[in-house]
Amino acid sequence: MEKIEKIIPLTFNRKDFEEIYFKNNQENILMSPQLRRELITMIIVIAISVCLTVYSIITNKNAWMVFLFPIAILISFVPYYTKAAQIIKWRRTVKDFIRHNENYKYHKLILNESSFTVVQDDKEEIQKWFAITHVEIGKNYLLVNGPTQFLFPRNAMPEDDYQFFIDQIRLHLKADKTSTVNY
Repeated sequence: MEKIEKIIPLTFNRKDFEEIYFKNNQENILMSPQLRRELITMIIVIAISVCLTVYSIITNKNAWMVFLFPIAILISFVPYYTKAAQIIKWRRTVKDFIRHNENYKYHKLILNESSFTVVQDDKEEIQKWFAITHVEIGKNYLLVNGPTQFLFPRNAMPEDDYQFFIDQIRLHLKADKTSTVNY
């Protein structure tokens, strides 16, 4: 049996996860940075189509083009709708993940020489240090990628334990040249 270095109790707060996942209006289908270009393009096409339709009707010139403008609007709507559907699906997945983790009564993190273990009620997930492929240390979160992805909000543990966990990740990944750590 391996020597246990540290057991860190984790506190689950839905708001912490929502702040991380939904920052910068990422969940909003109208204000999302991923949809901004498509939305602007669609608004410009609609404005031009409305102006040309009104002009065609008033001047009675090229009246047949009135039927082309709805098609142009529809064509400009397709890329926006495609990306919006992806965001809606991602948002639903994130909310299901948060709801699922909210149902656990207790959460803890166990660090040892060869791995860390996340324990949620009777469920355990073990992440070997050598299997970590990427670590991202953000302002208010720690993201660990490997066979399983783990997101640890900064507020989920005491500050000294959070710093200890980061130090352990740096220590164990220093020897492994294939892993990357982003700050």
